[in-house]
Formats: sequence, C-alpha cells, structure tokens
Amino acid sequence: MRASAPSRWISYYLHWDHIGDSTEFPSALLILGPGAIEYAAPGYPTLPDAAFLGSVFSHPGGVRELSRIKDDWKTFPPFERAYDFFSDGSFFLVDAPGHMPGHLIAVARTSLAGDAPEYMIMGGDCCHHRALFTGEAEIGVGFGPTGLPSLHLDLDAARKTIGRVGELGKKDNMLVCLAHDAYLYPPLHLFPENINGWRERGVKEKIEIEKNTRKEDIRPCPLDVHT
Repeated sequence: MRASAPSRWISYYLHWDHIGDSTEFPSALLILGPGAIEYAAPGYPTLPDAAFLGSVFSHPGGVRELSRIKDDWKTFPPFERAYDFFSDGSFFLVDAPGHMPGHLIAVARTSLAGDAPEYMIMGGDCCHHRALFTGEAEIGVGFGPTGLPSLHLDLDAARKTIGRVGELGKKDNMLVCLAHDAYLYPPLHLFPENINGWRERGVKEKIEIEKNTRKEDIRPCPLDVHT
C-alpha cells in the first residue's frame, strides 16, 4: 500500500501506543472520537509535559472529530451512538467512553451468511483483558504514579461500556477483539489473511480454549498501594 492510498485514517483514541505515526499517511483525513481534541490538544511540545503529540492536531490531511450533536448517529444495541461510516451498515464507529475522551470501538461486518450477519467488535482499550467483559473479573482500582485510581479516566462510563461490550460478546455472531488481547493469536488470522467467516472456522471457540488453557489470576490492585 502506498502512503497516498488511504483517504481516511481512524484513530480510535490518542494514547501513544495506539496513535501510530501520522506522517505515514500525510494525505489521509484523520478521524477522532467525540471529545478527543478538547481533552488532548494542543499536546507536546506546546505543552512540554503533555502525554499526547501535538503533531496529530496539525495533521496535513486534516482532522475531523465526530460530534455527538452534529453527526448522524444510529444505534448499535446496546450502544446508543454508532456512526455508519460507509452508510451501508458494513462498518460502524461506536462512541465508547470511559478509558479516555474520544475512545471509539469499531464494528466491522465480516459476513452476511447464516441466520444473522457476522460482526467483529474491535474494542480498543475499553478494557485490557477478556475476563473483564465476560464478567469473570472486575476493573483493577488502585493508585499508580499519576495518582489516578484506574487505567480508565471515567470509571462509571468504563464499566457501562464494558458491560455493553459483554452483551455483544455473548452473541454467537459477534467476535470481540481487544487491542491488548493476548488470546487472539493463533486462533485469529493475521493480515494479510482474511478475517471473514471467522464463525464458520470456530474462531470464537478457539479463543475461549486459548483463554482457559492459559489461566491467569486477575485481581484488582489494593487501594492502599502508592508509588
């Protein structure tokens, strides 16, 4: 793929380990979730201690932040706001707050075969372990170097988002994939292989086997931990 090929580049949120290098696609329009600019701009180096790169907000291809008021949102139950990216139901950007302002979840339709359309739910950092959206574990709450009580800026919103992702994950035609999901490989095909037809290949069941084979002790951080 040539750098000039993509017309749009979606950042589901702006943490350094997810934003990538904006200079790779200089002509692509950057799409951000609601509230991202107000929270993260102007970034570094305008603010020397900023956690976000200011170059993102002056991207040469332009920046478009989705608006909860001006944009035409649909529902993707149980989520209330889903932006139909191509206006054909094949790809949605879902407003999924909690981890930080502007956090999005992407939903891609991967097959129309069977009794219901097949979807892949790209959950980003709505949570960081599958046991959280399945209800097997709770969000860790403690106090790290920044003084924040959690990996999520808005705990209540994060719990609501995680609960909704969990509802989707219970459906046979929905496959939830997290950004930091340790169990997706080898069950899920990697690029450039095709992800379509994951249900027929039993990918969801294989991921569950992978998770149960590598059992981990997931426990919340104690509240009295300070560093």
